[in-house]
Amino acid sequence: MASAEFDDEALAKRPTVQVGDPFLEKLLLEACLEAMRSGAVAGIQDMGAAGLTSSSCEMAARAAQAWRSIFLWSRNANKA
Repeated sequence: MASAEFDDEALAKRPTVQVGDPFLEKLLLEACLEAMRSGAVAGIQDMGAAGLTSSSCEMAARAAQAWRSIFLWSRNANKA
């Protein structure tokens, strides 16, 4: 690798894993923090290796549990 040239064929030699972009990562992190501070975000999760399908199911399951807890709390609070 030390003697390899980075030419037009170099892209084909790159691994198939994601290559990070620290600048975009920082922008995304700051945007998420701002959205959470504003109260616009009800839940957030890193998708990780499982991707959108897995994280969507996990968040939906947590949201359903959260709504059930809020409903039961409010129903009991109204009885008092």
